[in-house]
Amino acid sequence: MHLIEALVYRLCAGDELRAAAGALLRTNAQLVVIKKAIEAGDLDGFCAFSLVETALELTGTYAERAENEADFFTAMAQACHG
Repeated sequence: MHLIEALVYRLCAGDELRAAAGALLRTNAQLVVIKKAIEAGDLDGFCAFSLVETALELTGTYAERAENEADFFTAMAQACHG
């Protein structure tokens, strides 16, 4: 891989990792809402199941995307350091 291609891919990888971090923060917020509702005994106020489905989708999708980028960084490290 040429240097320019590697740098562009690295920038894209950084964007993917930032997106994954954002997804984890959103999922955390959803889980906090569910936890507070459970603690308050107020699960009727919203659809906890929908929040859980969304949280599962977010974490699954972004975990896969982050894993792909981690594979890139591993390959680059191996190429650079043998």
